[in-house]
Amino acid sequence: MSFDLTFFPAAAAPKNADEFDEWLDADDDMEMIDPKDLSEALKVWYDQVRTKYPPLNGPDAASEDDLDDPNVIDYFFSKDRIETGITSSASQNAVEDLLAAAGKHGIGVFDPQDGSVYFPDSSGGLEKKFEL
Repeated sequence: MSFDLTFFPAAAAPKNADEFDEWLDADDDMEMIDPKDLSEALKVWYDQVRTKYPPLNGPDAASEDDLDDPNVIDYFFSKDRIETGITSSASQNAVEDLLAAAGKHGIGVFDPQDGSVYFPDSSGGLEKKFEL
């Protein structure tokens, strides 16, 4: 079982629930891409978090010896979105670190567990804007 979060460049996303939901649905057929092809904002966020939370797959994947590490995260990349699957054995610090880095780098977060959508605030944190 995993805890899923979707990260997106806040500047590229609609700021109201109806338009955001349409935007999210329009990207449902997203193709997996190489992390080097991410939008610049996502690339900066990913480069920061992958050092402590390496990916399960892809070109930056953790080594075979590290696959049991609870900090290994399943990432799915598209140009303007990164979906993550954080294992239940991962520390609470993993979620907190990913969210802190998001606010710092202008990245919004969608929590599909409850439909909450967060955008960066003026202090470098995240603020809940609406629920889908």
